[in-house]
Amino acid sequence: MRRILINSSLNGFILLDEIKEVRQGSILAVRTFHNDPLYLGIEALAQLGAYHMRFKNDFARHAFLLKINLFQVVGDEILDGKYFLEGAIGNQSSTTYSYNLTARKGSEYQTKGQFLFAMREYDEKFTRKKLETRYRRQFLDLCLERL
Repeated sequence: MRRILINSSLNGFILLDEIKEVRQGSILAVRTFHNDPLYLGIEALAQLGAYHMRFKNDFARHAFLLKINLFQVVGDEILDGKYFLEGAIGNQSSTTYSYNLTARKGSEYQTKGQFLFAMREYDEKFTRKKLETRYRRQFLDLCLERL
């Protein structure tokens, strides 16, 4: 069997530069793209929602993207420049959250979508010891220790 290695050149694959604001129902972050494809913007929005969900649950459970219900590209499909990534909770239950996530460049919205996330208890595959500490540290680093 042949192994294929993919090098994205992304350090740790965190696509958020900084989290500017976190509230109980919303989150705002910044990402500067350099002629990047749209899928990296979609991944950045997914990371934004998952970080907010983890924050709201004190990093006590594993969060992951289930599906994207809606996604609309309003602007360019190549992302270049500084984007404000915004997320607001639409609906939630004890294990799932629906987020309205947008990417804005200046005052113009570039993408809009509704992303559905789920949470589950840590287990032997997604261990609490490893992931809780890692995501909490990454979150604080992205917030520049403001919280």
